[in-house]
Amino acid sequence: DAWLGRPFLLHDLGAVWRPIAHVHDAADAYLHLLSVSPGEVNGALFNVAERNARLVDLCLEIDRTARQTLGRGLILRHGRSPFPQRTGRVSGEGMKRLGWCPNRSLGDGVSELLQRLGKSEVGLPEEAVTREAGVELLRQTAT
Repeated sequence: DAWLGRPFLLHDLGAVWRPIAHVHDAADAYLHLLSVSPGEVNGALFNVAERNARLVDLCLEIDRTARQTLGRGLILRHGRSPFPQRTGRVSGEGMKRLGWCPNRSLGDGVSELLQRLGKSEVGLPEEAVTREAGVELLRQTAT
């Protein structure tokens, strides 16, 4: 939406929490786990996250990055979600104890995405980025 200059709908004041991880960091974490002895893992489960953040804070970071990359920021609209908002925080401490740490930030990922979109010859199909299409998809999934 920022790339196209369209309003971005932020549900319920963006109060929900989400774990954040760059896709390359997630891949690096999997590769790191392959190098760890089974005794160190000992059947444990691990979360991969740079950190946890509220959606409103993520929007502010994305806005800053979009302004630097595109010369324009997010146009935020606030609304109530028609669906229950789940929140989630995870701890990445287990991975850190195994010697893995994230190397990329949310800003890195947003910059990369916006730069790639800007260089794209074709771009995204209009229906892929419309808010209405996303809501319809959520409705279909919920039923």
